[in-house]
Amino acid sequence: MTSLQQQQQQQRVKYGPPHHIKRRPYHPILESLEFQTNQHLIQEYSLDIVNTLSQLESLTLVNPAMIDLQPEIQWFMRPFLLDFLIELHSSFKLQPTTLFLCLNIIDRYCAKRIVFKRHYQLVGCTALWIASKYEDKKSRVPTLKELTIMCRNAYDEEMFVQMEMHILSTLDWSIGHPTLEDCLQLAIDSNNLSNNTTNDIENKSVSL
Repeated sequence: MTSLQQQQQQQRVKYGPPHHIKRRPYHPILESLEFQTNQHLIQEYSLDIVNTLSQLESLTLVNPAMIDLQPEIQWFMRPFLLDFLIELHSSFKLQPTTLFLCLNIIDRYCAKRIVFKRHYQLVGCTALWIASKYEDKKSRVPTLKELTIMCRNAYDEEMFVQMEMHILSTLDWSIGHPTLEDCLQLAIDSNNLSNNTTNDIENKSVSL
């Protein structure tokens, strides 16, 4: 092999993702500084966060009595829809909060609009689509083609787009809803803050 061929072989570009990605370890000092800054911000805005979540919860509560007035949708149909949505949620590997938000969107929409039996699955899949856009990574959001296939071509892609706009306009484009995970995370952060404060006081008292 000539020297020119060796140079050409060395200059070849390998396409595709690398087989092994070497990640540099994060500097412990930077990690500690970021953690302290985050804890300080949580402590400063904890009351505002609680008030915001409380207000958002009151605004996004569902009235079950309004769903009882549906002419075609009955409560016994709900478990079948949930099983289907859980299967979709698992197949697309979406976040748990996406499923919780999806159910809230479905209930809020059904409490405000009449939903026919033939469109119940369409409402559920579109709500999952909206929730995945809100909570998940863009790469995990199901496409319209995938939703159509999952529903066995019962609805075309245009119907999903129309239903999305109808749901968003019905909810006044207010999608966010405080989930159990949000409350638990806030409680854990508050507990960590109190423990850190107690440890600091104990350390100072020992030094004195």
